[in-house]
Amino acid sequence: MKKITSALFIMCIFITGYTQVTESDSLALVAIYNSTKGDEWTNKTNWLQPGQPVSTWFGITVTDDVVTQINLSDNNLSGYLPPEIGDLGNLEVLYLAYNQLTGSLPAEFFNLTYLLYLYMFDNQLTGSISDIYKLSNLRRLILDNNQFSGTIPAEIENIKHLSVLGLQNNQLEGSIPAEIGNLINIWDLNLAYNQFTGAIPLETGNMTKLRRINLAGNQLTGNIPPELFNCAELENINFSNNQLE
Repeated sequence: MKKITSALFIMCIFITGYTQVTESDSLALVAIYNSTKGDEWTNKTNWLQPGQPVSTWFGITVTDDVVTQINLSDNNLSGYLPPEIGDLGNLEVLYLAYNQLTGSLPAEFFNLTYLLYLYMFDNQLTGSISDIYKLSNLRRLILDNNQFSGTIPAEIENIKHLSVLGLQNNQLEGSIPAEIGNLINIWDLNLAYNQFTGAIPLETGNMTKLRRINLAGNQLTGNIPPELFNCAELENINFSNNQLE
């Protein structure tokens, strides 16, 4: 019944000409609404209402007839992110924090190559972040307090403009890749409370804009690399609850 309703809705908004956005953007938003139990959202003002421009839907920003921002944080989203989210090809900002989203990020999610800000902390998301490097224009990536597993890919160095990386309180493991030191624009690095092992990479000393680094609550070993203190702007360091010498 919901699929029929959604199809009728799409037909209606295109007939009336109120969509204001591309068909692919409209279909993607409808898929997000359905897969995250939109009927139960705290605020769903104008969503899927015939005659209401997409720009009036709660949490949606439209620029030049395309969706550029979604802000549905703390809005009682549950369920999963659908593959259609990858069709929002001009999306720059995605705020979905403080919800109850589950499941893994669909492969299509990593088609969002224009994303600048990604905030999905405090959900129940699972699976790998091995393809996160494909979002190469990100400035801020915050996925704290989820259930992501696997390793940080060495290719994360491709996100050259990244300034904030937050992966605290997940189930990530393996070593911290040396390539993370190539993210020379990072000023806030938080990898605390995962299951990282091995040494702190010497290459962290290349991150000269670093002001905060939190690696607490892992299983890191070895010495604190003296190269880290090349980062003259460091203000806050937390390496507690590891096995460092």
